[in-house]
Amino acid sequence: MNSKIIVAATAVALSFSMSSCMLHTISGVVTDASMHTITVQTPKKEHYTFSTVDAKKKAPDGIVLEDKAKIQYKGEYKKDEVNMATKLTVKPGEERKQQLKQTEKEQTKTKKEPAKSSKTDRKAVNPGNRQAGS
Repeated sequence: MNSKIIVAATAVALSFSMSSCMLHTISGVVTDASMHTITVQTPKKEHYTFSTVDAKKKAPDGIVLEDKAKIQYKGEYKKDEVNMATKLTVKPGEERKQQLKQTEKEQTKTKKEPAKSSKTDRKAVNPGNRQAGS
């Protein structure tokens, strides 16, 4: 009888310790972000906030509201506690994608256009030929 209780208690303890090691992923739209935290809203309209201090971050274009985020974390999400993200991947939202494309087009166009110079830029100034009083 005692061995059955010990086996059952061990199984319960292992299941709790295993759940704290399980990796979870949440995807959503960024609704708030600061230097070390991010909040996303899932398609089910649920909000999740994470600390990103120790997270491996991949956000090549920065993080802006309405961007799409994918957050990985270990263990159970606890609503009233600090939840630590282990990995954060952010991609621009649709509106920002359009803005980035437009900016890229403008930068490419500017690089292709030759610099315009005025006639005064081409005049050589020889200070040695100046006359007194001029």
